Amino acid sequence: MMRARWLLSSGVALVGCLDDATPRRDLELLDVPSSRPDVSSDAAAVSDASSPGDAGPDAGGDAETDASSPAEDAAVDARAVTDAAPELDAGNGTPEVCNGEDEDADGVVDEGVSNVCGGCGGLPEEGCQAWRVEVLQTGEARAQPGRIVGLQGNTLGFSEVEIEGGLCVAQTAPPPHPDAHLGVVNVDSPGVALTLVPRVDAQRGGFAYDPNPEVGALQVFRPGDALDVRWGGGRLVGLGAASIEGPAALEGVDSVALDEAVARAQGVGEAPVSLTWAAPAASSTRLRLFIGGSAPIFNRNVYRGIRHYTLDASLTDDGEVTLPTALFAGGVVESSVWVYLRRAAQRRFVLGPHSVDVSAAWRVEARGRGVLERDEAPPFDIVAPSPDVRAVRFGEAVEVRWTPVPVGTGPLDVQLVAFDAATETTHVVACRALAPESGVLRLPGALTAGWPSGAGVEAQLAVQLELARVALATPDQGAMVHGATLLMQLRP
Repeated sequence: MMRARWLLSSGVALVGCLDDATPRRDLELLDVPSSRPDVSSDAAAVSDASSPGDAGPDAGGDAETDASSPAEDAAVDARAVTDAAPELDAGNGTPEVCNGEDEDADGVVDEGVSNVCGGCGGLPEEGCQAWRVEVLQTGEARAQPGRIVGLQGNTLGFSEVEIEGGLCVAQTAPPPHPDAHLGVVNVDSPGVALTLVPRVDAQRGGFAYDPNPEVGALQVFRPGDALDVRWGGGRLVGLGAASIEGPAALEGVDSVALDEAVARAQGVGEAPVSLTWAAPAASSTRLRLFIGGSAPIFNRNVYRGIRHYTLDASLTDDGEVTLPTALFAGGVVESSVWVYLRRAAQRRFVLGPHSVDVSAAWRVEARGRGVLERDEAPPFDIVAPSPDVRAVRFGEAVEVRWTPVPVGTGPLDVQLVAFDAATETTHVVACRALAPESGVLRLPGALTAGWPSGAGVEAQLAVQLELARVALATPDQGAMVHGATLLMQLRP
């Protein structure tokens, strides 16, 4: 089977790195809540599209209370932020086995042997699920119990297809069945015993987990604490248990340097940024450094453009990293930015075709606000379907055309998304154009056969162009990816 080695996130966030150290190089699970087309002209908060608790306004929000909620940060569409997976080690050559472990020691779990949900084997008739149970604490050692458990994504159908001039994946995501949750989840540490109860969140189209009895932000674990997690299971995922040791606290982070990283991302300043933190005496842990942001290019209600950038890096936990000015490629003026450092202990548990990622983590962050509106010329334009007509016929060939792209730019990705309000089912096709300079990609009708149309169907086309990619110096791993995405509401 063809294995796609690229991740798409324009309009639809491809979730797989799961805000942890267990990313997979292969194509990851579509973040189903974020797959619903954004048919509003309102802009959402900048967020980390690859993070379980931070995958944007539809994915459950952060794991701590702060002043950077989607309503307050509302600067740009988080779902257009590019997901730049860390450039990982080559490993030791040991073959991977589908078991939630990293046999070849390359920092990637079960690559090439797991299914799209991170589980093993094919997809059952009712689909597969990927869950996360994550206790994420701030520098003040506070976590929000109501945001510990989250459904990373579920899929009913998934396929990879080669077309003329491109590589595509197609996916169908069902609505949440009321009983297709993880069951009651218990999180116990020496100082805290939490019982988290599932409920269907109709507004978000997924599950929410609330503590019983209700409690506010609190410290769930301390460094070295044994964190025991048990879940009762539901319609798809069976019961299970996990234990993990709380990692060393993330201390000594220079907040001024985090603010300087925000400034460079916004195009302010020219000096390199040196981030420092207190390194443990002995640790094999790697830190995650995330820098993500975006700003509007233009907004014509049904047709708009966004400029964005993401660094999703894996750092040696030695207490310091220098971010060269070139990494920011000049920055994006007045962009909304999120920068954080994260130290975590985590494991993936495979339950048949499903998976559950369990982690305990500390995070220190900084944010920068951006503008809500701007009207500038984009680096390219969509010319078909016409922004004036926006008509498509699902089940028939859809020809996507764009104006010439800048010389030297990188891959170009095309995505079609349709959400059927009657069945609450999401359909997605995501394709990488092998020759962006051709200006056209023809999506065969077979890719959208059976898709709904007419009243109650929301549809969107997204075309994303990579403008620049700048890698960190080894032994740190990762690259800052700069891009632009054009999003158009369609009339199927």
